[in-house]
Amino acid sequence: MSSIKIRTLGIGALKIWTNEMTCVVDAFIDEYHQFQVFNDDNIDIILITHDDGDHFSPFQVANNVQKTNAIVVGPPSITYPLLVQENLPSKNLKIIFHPKRYEGVQAEIKRVPIKVYNTEHFLEHYPVHISFLIEIEGKRIYISGDSNEITEKDPQLKNLDLLILNFVKPEKNISDISIIKDIINKFQPKKVLINHLLNCDWTFTPSELKREIESQKLNEVVILENRSEILEL
Repeated sequence: MSSIKIRTLGIGALKIWTNEMTCVVDAFIDEYHQFQVFNDDNIDIILITHDDGDHFSPFQVANNVQKTNAIVVGPPSITYPLLVQENLPSKNLKIIFHPKRYEGVQAEIKRVPIKVYNTEHFLEHYPVHISFLIEIEGKRIYISGDSNEITEKDPQLKNLDLLILNFVKPEKNISDISIIKDIINKFQPKKVLINHLLNCDWTFTPSELKREIESQKLNEVVILENRSEILEL
């Protein structure tokens, strides 16, 4: 059994990989953001939480799939841009979405169990948003995307091996760390990786948040301060 490695790549983008497979999340963004999150010829699965430009570029996704033959998993809102505008082969796209908020749909993509939840974006003007529970090497990893709401109805989300939580707070109010504390208390994850900090000048810097996390002795919480740092499970 190989170890699992995780990197935060900027904004909400992630790379999760083992010796056998590579999965990326929200790793292809539009040119407006003026930096390249990801460019790799070795990708098996591309997960997309929603169609906002800082998480999803149809052109960049389709271009990568052409090179890698990866499977794209995402919500209904990415269908037209990928299939019609970019002519992505339908065999490379899996649209998974439960119509009810906080309900999940179980699937398996390239032998990776994935459960897709209909979740609420922390900005209300993105009505279609999903979060992912993936199982790799026997470890359960939950990827929140741009949502801080996690359903308490699903026992699979308790005692996770890793909870990856996007934490965007433009007001930079330290008291908002209580959100992280509440989630830890409710779900008891072994580790929490805070994401959506790199290349985000509209929220805490990684070093600002890390100092406060350490001062409050939240030992489960991990913050990667640059793209080269790796969390290993």
